[in-house]
Amino acid sequence: HSLDSRPKLAFQQGRVPCDESNCQYGGQCSLDSTGLFRCQCRIYCARQTDPVCGTDGVTYKNPCQLRIESCQKQRNITRLHYGYCGRGHVCECPSNCSKVNSPVCGSDGNTYENECQLQRYSCINRCIKRDVVTCQCSPLTNTANNPVCGSDDKSYKNLDALEAAACKGQKWIVPRHYGSCITDPSCDSLNCKYYSYCTVPSSGIATCTCPDVAACGNSSNRVCGTDGLTYDHICHLTSDACKRNHEVRVLHAGLCIHPCEKKICEHYSQCVSYDDGRTECACIDQCAQLDDPVCGSDGLDYSNE
Repeated sequence: HSLDSRPKLAFQQGRVPCDESNCQYGGQCSLDSTGLFRCQCRIYCARQTDPVCGTDGVTYKNPCQLRIESCQKQRNITRLHYGYCGRGHVCECPSNCSKVNSPVCGSDGNTYENECQLQRYSCINRCIKRDVVTCQCSPLTNTANNPVCGSDDKSYKNLDALEAAACKGQKWIVPRHYGSCITDPSCDSLNCKYYSYCTVPSSGIATCTCPDVAACGNSSNRVCGTDGLTYDHICHLTSDACKRNHEVRVLHAGLCIHPCEKKICEHYSQCVSYDDGRTECACIDQCAQLDDPVCGSDGLDYSNE
């Protein structure tokens, strides 16, 4: 589809004619046999289905089809969002929440089964925040004698008592194992890392041992690690870090947000994240062996998009 059939610029020595072109709305410069150029719209797109909604309210099969429409109509049509335009954006309250028991405290002072339930209640009832919101430690009611050893080298009557002490002291205390902590002189010269702790088996030789996940019971209190992974409980974080001999700390409570989620990459590059939290836009180094030729805006042919 030709935008302008009139030749625009004669060849000048030392210059490429298309360098002087001014093709708008995605038009591409095309040279004729005499060295003159014309602005033309792209006429071919890859057959991939990747629907996008344009700012004109029309759904296009893929971004390429949107650009062709913008060029042919000489209108500024850009991507509004990925997916079908449908009936437009509709705000709906969450309807299907999981039964995962991961309590959260809302700004209304109430405790909800999980974050989804909190958001659903807030959406339906248009929750009004109170003036003062505080986080409080749960009262300790469990008096059962089921000792656990904490990562602070202290013994606690039970798991609830350990968690109460952690809340009161505003620090992470992880249960290492069931039973009281045992101190042994053999451990004095042993430097255990990555959340491991010293044990002395029947052989009498001090050994570094990883925390026992079972000591956390069935409680679920998700945390996000500095490795970008979400763990069901801090116990799982410490146990996994210990087994991998890898330094992982608690970044924050709750689910991790992928570092690439808010990263915008241009020129077909893709976001890559690293263990230390860094992100960068990198070029794709492997493409599918698909024979679906496309012509680039640089005037070159490529085997596929």
